[in-house]
Amino acid sequence: NFLTKHGAVAEEEFLVPLANNMRGFATNSPVFEKSVKTKSLNFDPYKAYSEYLNKKQLVDFDLIKSANMDIFYEDLCGTGGYYFPKLLEERGVKLKAVLHTKTKGPNPDKENLKTLSSNVISSPSRFKIGLANDGDSDRFGFVDEKGSFISPNDIITLVAYHMIKNKGIKEGTILKSQATTGKLEALAKYFNSKPGYDIKVEDTPVGFKYLGKRMMQLENTKKAAIVAGEESGGLTIRGHIPEKDGFVADLMILELMAKENKPVSEILNDVNNLIGGSYQTISKNLKFASEDEKMKYYNKMLEKFASAEEVEGLKVDKIKTFDAEENIKKYRPQGDGKRLFFEDGASVLLRLSGTEPLVRIYINATNENSLGKIQKFVE
Repeated sequence: NFLTKHGAVAEEEFLVPLANNMRGFATNSPVFEKSVKTKSLNFDPYKAYSEYLNKKQLVDFDLIKSANMDIFYEDLCGTGGYYFPKLLEERGVKLKAVLHTKTKGPNPDKENLKTLSSNVISSPSRFKIGLANDGDSDRFGFVDEKGSFISPNDIITLVAYHMIKNKGIKEGTILKSQATTGKLEALAKYFNSKPGYDIKVEDTPVGFKYLGKRMMQLENTKKAAIVAGEESGGLTIRGHIPEKDGFVADLMILELMAKENKPVSEILNDVNNLIGGSYQTISKNLKFASEDEKMKYYNKMLEKFASAEEVEGLKVDKIKTFDAEENIKKYRPQGDGKRLFFEDGASVLLRLSGTEPLVRIYINATNENSLGKIQKFVE
């Protein structure tokens, strides 16, 4: 990724000329040759980042320090192992353990956080948390005090809840990719039922560059972003860069726990009770032998989606389906897959992977009954 001066991922109109320009000299450049041989191009942004956090006052480190939590951190042998412990320890927040677990991949998902989970379980403290970042620390991962993995969808919901309830933001927009949980709409609805709140929720295509762009468009308006997040484990918050930052995600959950003085699973349970319903979000990848086979089956599935009016007794909300598709086309004229909305608030998204022979399916359901019906339709 090439980032602009705002910290956002640059768009194609900037990247294409840049790539064309680089192609002419990159491999023959004396600077390139020298840097490879001498490893002379080194840059450590720790000081600038640390000073930035202080200046912006994004995080109440004193509050986190006073909570006296058992904090376990997993860097997955990535950049977080240098930066994150330093950020906390320089501000008086002690970590119970810093883990460097080698895994098959760099992502802080359930499979890769088993070592973190076992460490958290082994602590006798009631007030504890396990948190992690991926290789370059822009994504987050969490396990609760019981060692259970917390989905990125739930983490984004918790951060939005914290920003609104505890940081006093009563007006603005929750930005999310269209594959991200419908819990965020339910959260907005809950707060909007109270006097003085005006919380909007907006969807973008999948990809944080769309969230970053929209965040910049809304800056300095009454609709300014409160949180921007995507289900693959990335988020940012108001006042921060328009790009995902795993450290800030980690710190927001620590701050939330310190403020509420509760383990994270209890806070999540509180939020689920407030918004009502047993919201279910699942994703599935269908893998094909080739790109040709992927497109063949994808087009068949699109036909089924396009013609569906009712799914196992669930009526398709045609107006919401149409409006959502038109909204996505504002960002991406060719669209971003096909999404069906249902009258009970559930939805299912079908989209292509741009890098692998995969079709991705995302289901957002308001209860287990509708989840089962949508899964049956997809199968």
